[in-house]
Amino acid sequence: MIYLYALTERCPQSAPAIEGLGRKPVYYIPDGDLAAVVTDCGERWSFTKDRALQHEAVVEELMAERVILPTRFGTTLSDKDAVQRILSIQHKEFMQALNHVRGRVELGLRILWQSTRVVSNERLRQDTCSFRASGQAYLRRLAQREQEQYEEKRCVERLAKQIQEPLLRLAADARQSLCLNPCPLLSIAFLVERESIDVFRDVVRGLQRQHQSLCFLLTGPWPAYSFSQIALKLPMSRGSENVRDRSKR
Repeated sequence: MIYLYALTERCPQSAPAIEGLGRKPVYYIPDGDLAAVVTDCGERWSFTKDRALQHEAVVEELMAERVILPTRFGTTLSDKDAVQRILSIQHKEFMQALNHVRGRVELGLRILWQSTRVVSNERLRQDTCSFRASGQAYLRRLAQREQEQYEEKRCVERLAKQIQEPLLRLAADARQSLCLNPCPLLSIAFLVERESIDVFRDVVRGLQRQHQSLCFLLTGPWPAYSFSQIALKLPMSRGSENVRDRSKR
């Protein structure tokens, strides 16, 4: 069984001097101008904090030396042939993704609204108890709450767009998610050129000074996990090898 850390290009002459999971050596499996960075494993490793940290250490050391597409913890294939078949079948996808992240890193930004009028499920439950004696009163109150939530969502989205604009100008790509309850939380992954990291941090500090009622948390640089999510595929035929990616964080 083969444990997969990352995909890269142009297999180097020598294996990386990195200790992998299970204290096993890390090596390359090449196929043309692509290569997989792997470790042999006798069984599928279950998730533990120490294993996850070791996986991340391998990925970060690789990232410091070359362009990679990191895989999530737990990605395994049955054998060397399965790895090479995937590299061959998905060559175009992998090369496009490598070119997209080349010279770039991921920066993560979380923005938390400290005060909000968004109504939690618990508040609505309390309203249900308060107004259950009068169905019409409860329905009016529920409609009012829904309108408040809608207006709050629009307000949060407008401010989120305003905050993101100067950051998107510094990023090659971005992925975002917005959670409204119990308090609005905006999470954004930015794909940023390495030489732009300090400028990006300065812009975030400036935004934090402008919006002191919000909490900003900037993390990274990280391997570009959010921008290298390509599903590994093999032909569905008798005897096909199985791909296991238990990497969702």
